[in-house]
Amino acid sequence: MSALMDINMAMQLLQPNVSSDHERGLETQQAAVKIHLAIMNDRPEELADLLRSHAGHDAVNTVLGPGLPSSPLGRATALGNLVCVTQLLAGGASTETPDVKGRTPLLVATASAQEAVALELLAHGARTDGSPANNSRPLLLAAQAGHLDLARALLAAGASPDVQPKRPDWPLGLREQPSRGPLHLAVAYDNWPVFKVLLQAGADPDYNCSGFAPEARSSRSKPLLGACTSRGRTECYGRLLLAAGASPYWSDSSVCGDLGDGGTARVVLEARRECTSSFEPNNNLS
Repeated sequence: MSALMDINMAMQLLQPNVSSDHERGLETQQAAVKIHLAIMNDRPEELADLLRSHAGHDAVNTVLGPGLPSSPLGRATALGNLVCVTQLLAGGASTETPDVKGRTPLLVATASAQEAVALELLAHGARTDGSPANNSRPLLLAAQAGHLDLARALLAAGASPDVQPKRPDWPLGLREQPSRGPLHLAVAYDNWPVFKVLLQAGADPDYNCSGFAPEARSSRSKPLLGACTSRGRTECYGRLLLAAGASPYWSDSSVCGDLGDGGTARVVLEARRECTSSFEPNNNLS
């Protein structure tokens, strides 16, 4: 009989205390709301007190939903509040907690050009490739917006200069479409300083392409030289791409013909003539 009572008592001890767990969850939610309010009202002293509490420590990485769609660190990052960002990181905030849109704090910092905050996040080990839940990447945003210092910081922290956006499984066939890398975005938005930094960091000048001869082209290829000529970019883009090893044949000849009087198209045509002359029999004789 006593053995049976001992077993019953042991089973009761193993059962979770539902009311206690519920109360703890409410305390965490309340602490999360208070933390957000302290950040929004720029009250670092109040934030420090909250982070020292047990409930505040549990709430530091909490994303509550539509009302509070980001973690406290995401909120401080969006506001550009470096003091609060530093406090949250010291209090155990994760640099990788995404908001309801799948954006990490580093992606938010890059999108809002918060350079000091981004550097602080990178110093605490933030991943440069963002979150799998969002198709964008910090370096793509920096290249598009022309944030030179942010691009340099991301590359120094290990970001690939050829990073690709994450592609969803739908719609059908989207994965077969060519992607736009940082170089493409720098060309599209005419961000010459970022363009140079990307090539200096080893970006592929023939991104999305393979082969050398014109017949090696495919409908899926979206060459950078072609983008430069079609957008009428100045010849410095083409010269730098060719100097980095781009093939002059990765550009639509009809576009080059239309724009052959200047800009990148003229540089491409000159490079093609040089390639052709280098293979003439008389030039190959010693």
